Amino acid sequence: MYGVERNIWDYIRYNSYQRPYLTLPGYDFNVSHSGDFVVCAIGKNIRLGIDIEENRKVNFKNFHSLMTPGQWDEINRANNPLKEFYRYWTIKESVIKADGRGFAISLDELEVKNNSVQYEDEQWLVTELEFANGYSGALATDEWSEYKMHEIDFYRSSPASRVRSKLVST
Repeated sequence: MYGVERNIWDYIRYNSYQRPYLTLPGYDFNVSHSGDFVVCAIGKNIRLGIDIEENRKVNFKNFHSLMTPGQWDEINRANNPLKEFYRYWTIKESVIKADGRGFAISLDELEVKNNSVQYEDEQWLVTELEFANGYSGALATDEWSEYKMHEIDFYRSSPASRVRSKLVST
């Protein structure tokens, strides 16, 4: 498929921060999971990171050093502070995954403005993703592009009914 041999595992390597990548020229991918969902983003000629989080109750005190003062102000003033917290969290995590350095990046340095995050010399464009009630998600890329979302429900009995797709423009 697309010139890729069946044994894709032969093309996966890890950078010095343990972020997986493909050795296929031009391809990038990223994976995240939380609760009942697993998400995977795959792109060509684009760098990307994806995150999904179930909006479980958290003690905000444990995360205070990971947000900017302005972000904490927005979280605390929000109608749904937990949802706002996870909005910021998934954006930040998608960016650090796209960058490739993960938690070696200090999250409190990531300011979110107009669906983008500037970090060092790189601008990351962020799309908030809707998965299901009680979940937050974000996709970070190094350039705007259209993308397709495919939902695969492995619990449906008919293989033909397992996949639903939609085209989303960013």
